Amino acid sequence: MLVALHFVLMVQNPVSVPVDSVRPLGGFAIPIGVARTGLSFGNSSRWTGFRFNLRDAGVQRVNGLSVSLWKAKVNGNPEARFRAISIGVVGPEGSSLRGINVGGVGVLASRDIGGINIGGGGLVSEGSIFGLNVGGLGTASLGRTRGLTVGGLGVYAKGGATGI
Repeated sequence: MLVALHFVLMVQNPVSVPVDSVRPLGGFAIPIGVARTGLSFGNSSRWTGFRFNLRDAGVQRVNGLSVSLWKAKVNGNPEARFRAISIGVVGPEGSSLRGINVGGVGVLASRDIGGINIGGGGLVSEGSIFGLNVGGLGTASLGRTRGLTVGGLGVYAKGGATGI
């Protein structure tokens, strides 16, 4: 089934959506919608609506619902901004994740994580974490942590913590 899905994802994008607006170089997506809005299967770099992908790489902005099955490629999402419900079997990964973020293994951000955040293994941010935060093993922030934060083994907040 994965081979068939991969083959389908390699199909050229419809004429109604410019190729460079949907996918980064080397990514494949099948957009069903207009002007980067609607339903997307594959690695759409900018999308509003429902986005389902095997593995993220070069994502810039997603608003809506984003589901990824595997972790992002190495250095795959350095500028990604998710304003969405972000769900990942391994976990969502990007620069800034706002909304509801759920990862089986964890949630990782280079800038900040905010909203309702649940990581099976943990939550890790090089910046701030705020909102309702639950990390199975722990929660780690190099910035401030604000809100209700729970870590199975502990909570680390280099920039300090406010809340419970």
